[in-house]
Amino acid sequence: METRRLRVLLELSRFGSMAAVADVLGSTTSTVSQQIAALGREVGTPLVEPDGRRVRLTPAGRRLADRAVTILAAVEAAQLDLDPEAEPAGVVRVCGYATAISGILLPLMLDLATTHPAVRVVVHEHEPEEALALLAGTPSPHGAADSLDLVAQMIVAGLGVGLLPMDRTPLDGVAVLPLSRPDLHVRAYARTRHGWDRWPPLALLLDRLTRSTSPEPADMLAR
Repeated sequence: METRRLRVLLELSRFGSMAAVADVLGSTTSTVSQQIAALGREVGTPLVEPDGRRVRLTPAGRRLADRAVTILAAVEAAQLDLDPEAEPAGVVRVCGYATAISGILLPLMLDLATTHPAVRVVVHEHEPEEALALLAGTPSPHGAADSLDLVAQMIVAGLGVGLLPMDRTPLDGVAVLPLSRPDLHVRAYARTRHGWDRWPPLALLLDRLTRSTSPEPADMLAR
């Protein structure tokens, strides 16, 4: 059903006269009557009935008018929430791997708690493949996640070499050898559902992430 027709019904419940509703909405009595009739056809039941020279809401019309208050308020709130110019407010849910959360996201969360207290960031720890599956609404893959601790333990066991971020403290028995060629960097990406990057709270977080991060060099670990 169209929300503008709900608005007409709500005003009719308040003023009790189609002429008064037309005056309030800057319309005509004929247009108001047509909107009410169309809404009745949409919901499949008459919403008004004759009352002398006026009309009154039917029981179904009164129930729908009562619900229209909540419906129209929710629509208005959603429009304000999605307005790119609106003050960011809402819950942003973020999936990320542990080092990205601790090194990048947590400082931003602390800053946002001060500068934008109406934005709440909820964090879930997942490896990239798991996070992408959750974003797509599909079951999260099992056994697909890497463990940096496991990589370091395998190096200590003499099973090879591996790559770890520079800001990670190596385990005892692991020597850090700087790489000269190739010059490797760790690059993190933020993925969102289509169109949601314009939602003010998420747009704010993405902007902060973009400004606060840059490619970080990686080191090769060897025993």
